[in-house]
Amino acid sequence: MSAIAPPRVVLLASATCARLLRHFSPADLSQCLLAFARLDQGAQRAIPDETWQAFANAAVQRIPVAEPAVVTAFVHAFARARQPFQYALAVHRAAVSLDGFDVGTLLSLLVALRAADALDTFPWDTCSPLIASRVPDMDAAALATLAGLVCTSPSPNVALANAVAGRVLELISGMEARQVSMFLGAMHDLGRELTRAFVQRVNELRPGADVHSLSMMAAGLLRHPAVHHQPIVQLTHQVRELVPALTAAQLHLVATSFFHVRVRDDPIFAAIAQRAIQIRGDLSAGQALSIVDVCSRFGHNDEHFGRQMLARVIAQSRTLAPQQVAVAIDNLGRTRTIGTGIDLGPIRARYLALAASLTPTQHATCLQTFGQDGRGSASCIRTACLYVPSMDVYDIMKALAGVGQSSGSNLLEPVVRRGEELVPSMNSRQLATTLWSLVSHGRDRRSLFADVLVKLESLLADDETDGNLLAKIMWAGAFASLPGFAPVAQCCLARAVVCLRLPCSAAATIAWAIAALDLQDMDADHLAQLWKRVAYGLADKTLRPGSSTTQLWQAFLWMRVRFPTIVDALDGRALELIDKHGRASMAYNAGRAVAPTVAHGELVKLVRDLGGQCNVQEGFVCPKTGFRLAIAYTSPVSRRRSAVELLYSGHRFGNRLNGSRALRDRLLQGAGWELNPIDVFLWNRPGFDKIQHVAGIVRQVDEHLDI
Repeated sequence: MSAIAPPRVVLLASATCARLLRHFSPADLSQCLLAFARLDQGAQRAIPDETWQAFANAAVQRIPVAEPAVVTAFVHAFARARQPFQYALAVHRAAVSLDGFDVGTLLSLLVALRAADALDTFPWDTCSPLIASRVPDMDAAALATLAGLVCTSPSPNVALANAVAGRVLELISGMEARQVSMFLGAMHDLGRELTRAFVQRVNELRPGADVHSLSMMAAGLLRHPAVHHQPIVQLTHQVRELVPALTAAQLHLVATSFFHVRVRDDPIFAAIAQRAIQIRGDLSAGQALSIVDVCSRFGHNDEHFGRQMLARVIAQSRTLAPQQVAVAIDNLGRTRTIGTGIDLGPIRARYLALAASLTPTQHATCLQTFGQDGRGSASCIRTACLYVPSMDVYDIMKALAGVGQSSGSNLLEPVVRRGEELVPSMNSRQLATTLWSLVSHGRDRRSLFADVLVKLESLLADDETDGNLLAKIMWAGAFASLPGFAPVAQCCLARAVVCLRLPCSAAATIAWAIAALDLQDMDADHLAQLWKRVAYGLADKTLRPGSSTTQLWQAFLWMRVRFPTIVDALDGRALELIDKHGRASMAYNAGRAVAPTVAHGELVKLVRDLGGQCNVQEGFVCPKTGFRLAIAYTSPVSRRRSAVELLYSGHRFGNRLNGSRALRDRLLQGAGWELNPIDVFLWNRPGFDKIQHVAGIVRQVDEHLDI
């Protein structure tokens, strides 16, 4: 049976096998179960639980009379399928007839038990002496497998682990590069003596080794934290020199061998990317996908390279397996390739064709990317949402990130509902992500927010929370103008000032949130410390012009009114930089063209007709704050100033002004403006007297004006 089989075929085949169970010999049954276990997870889900239980009962009945290889096959099948099984019975069968198990079968059984998390059921104390007696006769592959089982921390049997380590130590001096990499990959805990011996052997083999051997040895060494950085640097440098001449297969091997955080940002990834572009026509979809995945994760985020590789992957997307489809879609999201002109049609079609074979975790990853595409990937989003009920809290965190970016609001409603269900089991990071996603998506779930805030307040006191997460919490609470958010804000501020990882941009967001909520009861000492962190960030140039500087400027204007002593205590250079960058950022925002609506045009005409052409300025920029006013009216008599603007749905969160608009209005009022917002829904309502309403605004500014 193909590993990717239609669910209806799998269901029919499993039902037929279950009906004929009494006719199966132990060997035939084991092969049948292995065939079902090798199916991808989507196909396996078509087999009902009661059918798996029938298979398990039949296997248990046959274990006492089954050959060792058949017993091992039973364990492999249920371990691979992640289905319940009486592993202890299989272990007992092996223990009482250990002499009948050859080395290969015994090791295969132990590997299967480890895969089933049942290795602790094996009677190591009674069986280890016999296994140890076979160690001297084991070939390198068998010895490496056994080493991977027992040379761990803690070891299931120290005496056997010592015997294996001693034998490995005897063989190291004669090992080839392939064997060195095999042992390094298999063993989890080398110990000091073996670490030194393997590093020495790698250094001996390195000068004359080919790229395959070098890559495999590097991959092995990278698995072990005890290995010093120097031998890894030497291997990486030697491989990097060979990269310009590598074939597609060799380049793929090198990329996957260096998939490790210890070589993040190494120049080897730039070399791999450059060579990949040169030979992209020779790369298969799987090779191109692995290369872009490794390079983008470990420091080489060149957009041209990412687009070239992913275009190659999409062009051959019909050859992708289910797991590769999920990785490809994940990379489309992480490399910001969506919206750059690449045709996503083929990868969408492949996803839809293989959706039944993907796991809930993979669907969550895809949702995170499809959320960026919004309605362009509507059919994919709907399909992925069918698997949302099976997603756990970690999967939902990924999917909720897509919710926060999506423009297709209703498409991701199932993700939001599942997130709500999982709130009671979330930690502070998960709660923060949920809160941020819901607010970003415009979901005003008041009762849910209340539950989240109560839990966040208790968790923030204990959890290790980084600065970016604190900023995410604060932004969400402020933008949504959440009632009852003040206690959480106090906790976030207290945590932020002692947080080791608080980027200047995060500090600016926290300061902005406090201003947006007009929290005048915040601890003054904590606020002073926060602004000192901001000042340090400005001095170190870690805060670049952008949204963070806009937030910082607005928070600074609020602080000058509410906490002037803290502002006065700031370094003069910091004040100069805040003023410079803040005004530049506000000027940039004010200068962006905004397409006027029909309603805006009507309002401008009425204000000019009723207030006087020369007294009205459209798109006026307030010199004190930098905010752009849609319509500014100045009384010709009293010189009082009024901002007349339409209030759109984007200015609200639920039934209240969002924090951004509320802070803007507060700062403009402080700068001497009278605000006269008009709800656009009211303006467009049939029968609404627009002339009378605008006349009332003009009279309010100057009571002496006769209209």
